[in-house]
Amino acid sequence: MTFHTSLVVLCLTPYPSIENAEEAFEGGTGENPIQPGGKVTFTCKHPRGFSDGSKTHEAACSLAEPDAWCTTFVKEETALLCPPPRKHVSKTKREKEEVGKVMYPDCLLTVKGKEYMGRVNVTETGKSCLRWDAPELRKIYDADPIYKFDAYPGLLYEEFFLNLNPASHENFCRNPTTKDRPWCFVDDDGEIHSEYCRIPLCDDKRAPECKLTQKGGEYMGVKNITISGFPCNSWLDPKNQEYERIQENKRLTFSDPLTTTHNYCRNPNGSPGGPWCSIKDTGGSGMQYEYCDVPFCALEAVEREYGDEAPRMYPECRMTEMGKEYIGSENQTESGRNCLFWREFRKIDLNFISSHLSIEDRYTGSSELTKIFRHVLEMQDGNFCRNLALKERPWCFVSYDFSWEYCNIPLCRGSRVPLECKITHDGTEYAGSINVTAEGEKCIPWLAMTPNRNSALQYLLWFPDFGLDSRHNYCRNIHKIYDGPWCKTKQNMISSCKIPFCSEEDKKPTSEEKSATGNLECRQTETGTEYVGTMRKTETRKNCLRWDSQPYGKLDDFNPALTYEEHFQRNDPSTEENFCRNPTSKERPWCFVDDAEKKWEFCDIPLCSNHP
Repeated sequence: MTFHTSLVVLCLTPYPSIENAEEAFEGGTGENPIQPGGKVTFTCKHPRGFSDGSKTHEAACSLAEPDAWCTTFVKEETALLCPPPRKHVSKTKREKEEVGKVMYPDCLLTVKGKEYMGRVNVTETGKSCLRWDAPELRKIYDADPIYKFDAYPGLLYEEFFLNLNPASHENFCRNPTTKDRPWCFVDDDGEIHSEYCRIPLCDDKRAPECKLTQKGGEYMGVKNITISGFPCNSWLDPKNQEYERIQENKRLTFSDPLTTTHNYCRNPNGSPGGPWCSIKDTGGSGMQYEYCDVPFCALEAVEREYGDEAPRMYPECRMTEMGKEYIGSENQTESGRNCLFWREFRKIDLNFISSHLSIEDRYTGSSELTKIFRHVLEMQDGNFCRNLALKERPWCFVSYDFSWEYCNIPLCRGSRVPLECKITHDGTEYAGSINVTAEGEKCIPWLAMTPNRNSALQYLLWFPDFGLDSRHNYCRNIHKIYDGPWCKTKQNMISSCKIPFCSEEDKKPTSEEKSATGNLECRQTETGTEYVGTMRKTETRKNCLRWDSQPYGKLDDFNPALTYEEHFQRNDPSTEENFCRNPTSKERPWCFVDDAEKKWEFCDIPLCSNHP
């Protein structure tokens, strides 16, 4: 009798896993040993899925080799294959974690609440508050500042508000005058009057040692030394350069009461850098005042749901709420109106761009500010949505009377850590954290030893960051007159920083004689074969199709001696996604469209201002 034996080769070693991925088992439970053919299917619950674009990955016990696993992924490269899912922390959960505590800025540190910066916008009786910048309120104040306002005459309307910007307070309850607690104006059947708001006192009444806003007018901490280490003068010291100004009914511009010993950093005049003080002993520097070391508060970021919205990658999305770093190609507003070209605006209303300045500089430095803003407008290529002022998010002009509208620029999904590279040659969009020069010297903070009229703070509107604090010493290119990001060193010298390009395409030459500036959203040549921007709509606003879908094969103007793939960078059309390109010999960039009759259309890519 003959006996036949067969050897079943089992997998005894654990199956390869993918960090953060969910697992489903077929032919077993995942416990060793696993039968040949047993399979583990991995899915990634992150909104963008696996980083390599796959919908699923698998690991199967080999049928041919003993104790071996066959995978659809590289085992050594699984750490970043599935990004961790976003954590959603609801307000209720945060409140539970704080054991029911009411925390600033959602409550009052003082009974009067002049420091209150919360978002309550209804009164005790449930009425909706009016906006503080409403024209009718300014008229009421101009007519009689004491009536209804309980305000001292002699102050400009803006000076009653923290940061000297009524618009920034929207319609939230505030106490800009001498009333007992936060209040607002309401319109009661045509009669405008004030009503108090119900704002609770904070459980922890200690003022935070940080600022919530760029100017930090709400700051009530106890810092009394400047960035450079100079001690602060008392605000009511007759030797203080601000003494006379404060005596003239301007104590209301402080967030807290003044005493003869009060020498804490504050910002009563709306200086752009934040809290400051008059210097007692300058150490021979000749400075009269300096900003203080008051950083931004680390507020918890709010995650957003995106629904079925198609994901976008930077620069076609914004990394921050304000989107000052946005350099994408959207040129229509939320209402569908076309943006006008920035360069066409030669004159500008000063009130439109002066909210970041102190009350003095709004008037004494107006001509210089207008000149700066005009320069910034002239350097803009195209009519793309941008945030060239301290508005809530990207916008553009829609008519020549300076009317403007916001644009619908989504927040980038997943991690919104700024890129540590530049897309354009001048790198004005760079918002990373490199803070050393090309020679290796440490950069000093932008606010260090820089009073208003002697510093880059006139250009605060055009930093790609949402704001500056005393710790900000990162390389930036705010003037757009240097070759790339730069900073100042302790020797007060301007030095360039070494910021790499994000990709080789951003710096490739357009001709033998001249290199491209790297400007992502314009073309350096008539044909635009060098264009590597992110426009993905045609002149008629049709959506472009992906190049790797090859919807209509090779058109007649494709080189017959080359494969379709060889017409693209790295011989891979998938890397160009559905962006406008000119891989052939057409007149300018174009793309395929979902129209079998037309097949393709040109894209509206402007020539760069310094094209050869």
